[in-house]
Amino acid sequence: MKKLVPKKKVAEKTVEKRVDSVAQKSNTGNLSFQVGVKDEVTGDTYKYYDIRGLTGADEEELAKPEYRNNKGKFINVILSRCITHIGPYDKKTLGFKKWYEVIQSLVIADQDLALMEIRKKLTGDNITTESMCPACSARLKTEMSIDEFPIKPYLGETEWENDLPDGVEINGEIRTHYTMRLPNGLDRELYMPVADKNAAKGTTLLLSRLATFEGVVTNAETFRNMALSDRKYMEDDLNEHNFGYELIAEVECPECGESYKIAVGNVNFT
Repeated sequence: MKKLVPKKKVAEKTVEKRVDSVAQKSNTGNLSFQVGVKDEVTGDTYKYYDIRGLTGADEEELAKPEYRNNKGKFINVILSRCITHIGPYDKKTLGFKKWYEVIQSLVIADQDLALMEIRKKLTGDNITTESMCPACSARLKTEMSIDEFPIKPYLGETEWENDLPDGVEINGEIRTHYTMRLPNGLDRELYMPVADKNAAKGTTLLLSRLATFEGVVTNAETFRNMALSDRKYMEDDLNEHNFGYELIAEVECPECGESYKIAVGNVNFT
């Protein structure tokens, strides 16, 4: 006769099994983020993740104008569809809305690392880019390996403090000390359509989202009224703390011998 296990014991074993499953999944994955996703409730950070390749269904979805006209949203949609899990999180258990918010919360540098891994599955390790020589106007097609691009290391800070050279007036007082954080996927999704139309407005929007001054409420107007030298200082400060692929290639023109640098886009999946 089959021995029956009391319901309480079954429940306890089920809970233990689920806990073990989450713990195991949290520490598995072929790939790893530098920053990852932090659970605000438990304080745990999950860095391990896996991806799949793009499909025809993905191609149809990504062809929609709402994504093609916003590179930030385009990237978030790709990642939300092709990252299969981050630690214990996945789209099936969280639902689309929560999963998309998790993807948006990834710092841009982590997103770009994942994006490049997805790109490798589609086109291999090589990137082909076109450019025009600034000296002789020859149109060149250059092929390079993804491994040739340097990866700037993560400095270990997602948020830091610094002081402006001049300062900005807020509520009648000059403020110089500020706190800044690394941008995430949501920041990029909001920034890109604005910057595509007006780069300066894009900078104002981005700085207003990333930087704060202690004890005061700031908005876009605060950073719009800031001296250009201070705005440039904050941009340089942000670039210094950013990490990930440096998608800059040096090209030598075979026609005239001119050497020049080009920026290689990370969203060209064709």
